[in-house]
Amino acid sequence: SALFLGCYDISKKFGVQNNAVLPVLFLSTVFGFMIMIPLLIGTAVAPDFMNHYGVLVSEISWGHHLKIAVKSLIIALAWSLNFFALKHLPITIVTPIRASGPLVTLLGAAIIFGEESSVQQGIGLLFILGSFFAMSSLGKKEGINFWNNIWIAAVIVGTFLGACSGLYDKYLIQLTGI
Repeated sequence: SALFLGCYDISKKFGVQNNAVLPVLFLSTVFGFMIMIPLLIGTAVAPDFMNHYGVLVSEISWGHHLKIAVKSLIIALAWSLNFFALKHLPITIVTPIRASGPLVTLLGAAIIFGEESSVQQGIGLLFILGSFFAMSSLGKKEGINFWNNIWIAAVIVGTFLGACSGLYDKYLIQLTGI
């Protein structure tokens, strides 16, 4: 997983390096959506076949569409902030900050859903926190002040929104059945 996420971040960095962020983000979203096109066509043409293989795209209510639209807004803002940060900061700073997203998700799951962390998860959280402060020191060596840099703030807020999106996914899937 980390290997593929690293490759994904590297390709995003190349994409935004000499281009405007919003067109790159738009094209990234379009190409991601293209994966869904065969499923949508298959559902329209052969719903029994798609259902047999567990890839049927089910119809949902307008209320569920509204909840998914909220999810889309959260993730669009998170991606926008992260893409802008990736354009203006070294990948060696952005990717590790984004890797701290599970920390926020775990804390949110504990607070919102009452989930309890295992000892291993607790140790992992301590590693994430320690790594964040170590990155802050390394960032200073690269001339980046973590405490008053707008792009650091953008990646932190983007990471937080990404974690919120994950928590909202849990709400949508487990509590509303979407």
